[in-house]
Amino acid sequence: MSAYRPLRALAALAACVPMSLAFLPVAAPAAAAEAPAAAAAADASGRLQSNHTADPLPTVQINGVVWDQVIVDDTVYAVGSFTKARPAGVPAGTNETVRSNILAYKLSTGELIQEFAPQLNGTGRVLALSEDKKTLYVGGDFNKVNDEFHSGLAAFDISTPAGRLISRFRPQFQTTVRAIGVRGDTVYAGGAFKHVNGVQRLKAAAVSASTGETLSWAPKAEGNNAQVWSLQVSPDGTKVALGGSFTTLNGSNNPGYGLGLVSASDGQLLSTPINSEVRNGGVYGAITDLKTDGTSLYGVGYSFSVRNANLEGAFKADWNGNMTWVEPCHGDSYAIHPTADQVYIASHAHSCQTIGGWADSYYKDEHGTTRQRQYRLTSFTASGEVTVGRKGTDGYKDWSGKTSPAIVDWFPELLRRHLHRPGPGRLGRHRQRRVHRRRGRVPRRRRQAPAGARPLPQARRHQEPRPRGEGLRPRPARLQPRRRRSRRHLHPHLGPRRLHPHLLALPR
Repeated sequence: MSAYRPLRALAALAACVPMSLAFLPVAAPAAAAEAPAAAAAADASGRLQSNHTADPLPTVQINGVVWDQVIVDDTVYAVGSFTKARPAGVPAGTNETVRSNILAYKLSTGELIQEFAPQLNGTGRVLALSEDKKTLYVGGDFNKVNDEFHSGLAAFDISTPAGRLISRFRPQFQTTVRAIGVRGDTVYAGGAFKHVNGVQRLKAAAVSASTGETLSWAPKAEGNNAQVWSLQVSPDGTKVALGGSFTTLNGSNNPGYGLGLVSASDGQLLSTPINSEVRNGGVYGAITDLKTDGTSLYGVGYSFSVRNANLEGAFKADWNGNMTWVEPCHGDSYAIHPTADQVYIASHAHSCQTIGGWADSYYKDEHGTTRQRQYRLTSFTASGEVTVGRKGTDGYKDWSGKTSPAIVDWFPELLRRHLHRPGPGRLGRHRQRRVHRRRGRVPRRRRQAPAGARPLPQARRHQEPRPRGEGLRPRPARLQPRRRRSRRHLHPHLGPRRLHPHLLALPR
């Protein structure tokens, strides 16, 4: 089965602009007439209907990097490493507002929320919400918040726009907190620390949400370069999934090599069969992010050595630790966000050939330097639909025969050299996709992190569609009189295509 899920041709959109919604100009009425038939064929075949554009939305800009975001109704909270914020579209250095590694903005408008202005004296790494969404937990590298001592972890009452720092919640983590999970009165944390409130805790700990006191939950994540990068509490609250660069968990390396399930009550190691196949840990790899959609567990990782870490893509498992599918694309992955029908991944994927996608390719930039073509944001089906092949393994782990999700045609471009760990934000009530990344630009509109994408049918699409697949062949056509001629651009998968400022983007 083909790994690609081509974009639906929507007949209604064909009338919006005098161009085809493919990469080719409309040459004759017959070309436009093909659109309704294509849409019907897509419906009949059961192909996925995309419902997000890749268009950038108005969003507050910053002068640094955002590491995490959470959405509460129409408010987006963001943390990272930055000192200034400014409105969307405003050049750097103008109309700036001081913000110290944390801010909030309106999801609907992208405007900075002026009332919310706490100060972290170090990088914010992670955010989490209480179950009632009235308390915001912040983890990171700081030791002061608003001139009060809060080391590694702090909490805010966000029932009002200003967000009040909760002074009585003051656990003291010895160093960085990278991961937070909340269940009832328990706050689970993971990171690089060895002590919490003066009590030994090896990279994972739990504290009381009401007092900040250290609880008895104490799994031990150990090994060279050991850290807990991410954690997730199971939907029923009985298990905690830990992912990171550790090589043993409670003394075991299978499960426990970069990934493992533990009891949410006492921290005891539980069966995690997937860890016998997905093994990322130590100096050369890690499981960088874990997420749940309320039913399954998803994760991504990176690897610098196939002998020590074997996955650069993603996986899906059930909460008993059994693998559902593996996405084996080449190129380290940093963040993942599942929805009901699709999964979004932030990475620098450069080959998905083993599941019928693109192979490694290279291009010359504006300075004549040869660079590998990479995709920073990709999307896949949430279900497993493809059998992994051997072609394109190229020295990576051979996952052939395993089930993989299918690639979805959604390839927004984030343009910045040395981009590190861009990540999908969370999907909020308004169903806008928020992405945090280092400052850079998306096509045709300069902006600094964060960015977003709007769902159909709300969106007006401005980016060109990006279909892929061997079955799609460009067909030359003659331009109509007076129709503007655009410069030609070589697309990595389709060959020559036309660029035009009014091409619309079919989403995802």
